[in-house]
Amino acid sequence: MNEKVTIAIDRKHDKILEKLCKIHKCTKKDFVCSAIIFFEKNNISPIDESPEQYNKLHRKLDSVISFIRHQEKEFLRPLCESLASTDERIKIYLEVLPSKNDLKNISDKIQLVNSNIHENKSLLSQNRLVQEQSFLVLTQAIDEKNKGLSDKIKNIFNR
Repeated sequence: MNEKVTIAIDRKHDKILEKLCKIHKCTKKDFVCSAIIFFEKNNISPIDESPEQYNKLHRKLDSVISFIRHQEKEFLRPLCESLASTDERIKIYLEVLPSKNDLKNISDKIQLVNSNIHENKSLLSQNRLVQEQSFLVLTQAIDEKNKGLSDKIKNIFNR
């Protein structure tokens, strides 16, 4: 049922057809068959003298392009600008944030300060005991002359 039919065209149109086939890299048969399917599918007549069908196609195309431009203007550009500014803010924040090494150094310093505080508490406690003992020795030496002074100093430290 694949019966083939030939058509006759003048040399002028044959040259145009050859040029089109060369541009689109296809055979004359493929080009003519594709053109027929295209005209049928899009309900376009290449014979019509009226450009109304072409204008209709252009209006559809213009409305699609208009819609795309509107979407770009109202949504895509603001979105891209927002993303770009957010990206810049994130970069700035990341530059300011301490790194893992910075946090480790801070942690080490805090541990050092804590150990120094603990040592200072121990030293202060020892220093207090030494002071107490020194005062007691002093007061005992003085107390031999003034009775009761060492008891008063003991009471002060025990409070």
